[in-house]
Amino acid sequence: MFVHMGLAAFTDFKNWELKKEESDSLAKSVANVMEQFDMAPDPRFAAVAGLITTAGMIYGPRVYLYREHNAKKRAEKRANKPDTPANQSQFSPGDFDGYNLGG
Repeated sequence: MFVHMGLAAFTDFKNWELKKEESDSLAKSVANVMEQFDMAPDPRFAAVAGLITTAGMIYGPRVYLYREHNAKKRAEKRANKPDTPANQSQFSPGDFDGYNLGG
C-alpha cells in the first residue's frame, strides 16, 4: 500500500493508490506464496519493513497534501501577479516627444 501511495503522490496520478481491500488481498497473496515456498523473512527485516510501511502510511498522504498545498499557493500567486509581458514596453507613446533620438 505504501509503494502505491508513494507512486500516486510522486506521479500526481491518484489511481495508483490501492484501496484497503486491494492492499489486504495483495498482502495475503504474498504471504501465501512465501508459505508455499517455505520462505520466512528475517525478523529484523520484517520489523524495518513494518516501520517503513507504517511511516509511509502516516507521512505519505501528508507529503501529497503538502505538495498540493504548495502547488495551490503557486497558482494563486501567479493568478494575482499583474500582467507584465516581457515584450511590453514600459514607455508610453509620446514619452520621447521633443527629444532627438537620431531620427
